[in-house]
Amino acid sequence: QIEYLENIVLGVKKATFLLPFRNMDNWYKSVREWHMMKMRLARSNITGLPQGKGKTLKELSDWFCWHVERVRDIVKRNPGHVLVEYDIEDPSTGDFMGELFGIDSNCWGQANTNTQLHPELNGTSISIPWVVKNRRGPRNEVLFTESNEKEINNEIKTNAPTLTPTQSLDYSDSCFRARSDTIPTSLYNKLPRPIINLGFPKMGTTSIHAFFGCGNYSSMH
Repeated sequence: QIEYLENIVLGVKKATFLLPFRNMDNWYKSVREWHMMKMRLARSNITGLPQGKGKTLKELSDWFCWHVERVRDIVKRNPGHVLVEYDIEDPSTGDFMGELFGIDSNCWGQANTNTQLHPELNGTSISIPWVVKNRRGPRNEVLFTESNEKEINNEIKTNAPTLTPTQSLDYSDSCFRARSDTIPTSLYNKLPRPIINLGFPKMGTTSIHAFFGCGNYSSMH
């Protein structure tokens, strides 16, 4: 989603892109504690996050903000697409996503969560269905997440552009807040397919996969 963002967006004429948000302190804790993810990010050379960066909360927050601005810009330049922004920690997100996609709001919850690290999320866990049926027939409703990055990389051979993340940001900046007013109500439950997740790791990827599975969407994670 990062290295080949433009190729993914330009590769389909119409699509709904998901951009999840969460509190940066909580996200940093999750990244830091999840199988040495923070160390692996710092050792990698990812677009917007040069090798050696990503060791601190500020460096990762700057990278996240840069990614949000980049996604907003490219989707805006392609009017056939729709961008859905949501905060995974906002208690109203379940109702919002339920109305948006025509799914019972009870399907929304926190999956794959370390409740010892994030006690504020305890009691909101959800089960993940292993078999999901497509309620609308054989339509392309695949939800792309970070786990299928290899498949995307195999299909796209172009080089990613060289970009530099924003240097200094305040958490009051708009790039840290999900915009809930970007989708007109006339599009509720009528959003274009496929639905593609552009969120970072530890931004509720398993939760959104479970949400669509609970709503009988065909979903890939």
